[in-house]
Amino acid sequence: MLRVTKDRKLKYVSLGISLNPAHWDFSKNEPKTDCPNREYIEMLIAILVVVFIVFLCISPLYTIGIFWILATIYSMLIH
Repeated sequence: MLRVTKDRKLKYVSLGISLNPAHWDFSKNEPKTDCPNREYIEMLIAILVVVFIVFLCISPLYTIGIFWILATIYSMLIH
């Protein structure tokens, strides 16, 4: 889950990633070193965070084309 705060409003956004809690380091908020596909998971989380940040920055524009591009990128990353 990604916690987003904008204009004092709190929102939680799911990144669509699930991981066994045994492979997650809760103190560091990252996958443990023995986690399978650790590099892929870290890269996916980083990309999704950037996509959501960009989405939040341009969302006031309400541009349909940009929403479509972001939705396409998100769906390609998840599947």
